[in-house]
Amino acid sequence: MWANVVTNRRWVWPLFALLVIGTVVFAVLWMSGVVHPVTGIANAAGFAICAIGLAAWHLATRGLQR
Repeated sequence: MWANVVTNRRWVWPLFALLVIGTVVFAVLWMSGVVHPVTGIANAAGFAICAIGLAAWHLATRGLQR
């Protein structure tokens, strides 16, 4: 089911927009000290945001690369 949602082109940009909003919220929490940068959870979340963002960008621009 998740693969169908991700590969369906109409869902790519909303997912990417949601990811950008999540990234901004994470950055604000990080800089305000709510999410401590030393914890493994914060580091894992940061890497996950980057990985999902790159995947969403790749899916969104896949048709433009051909």
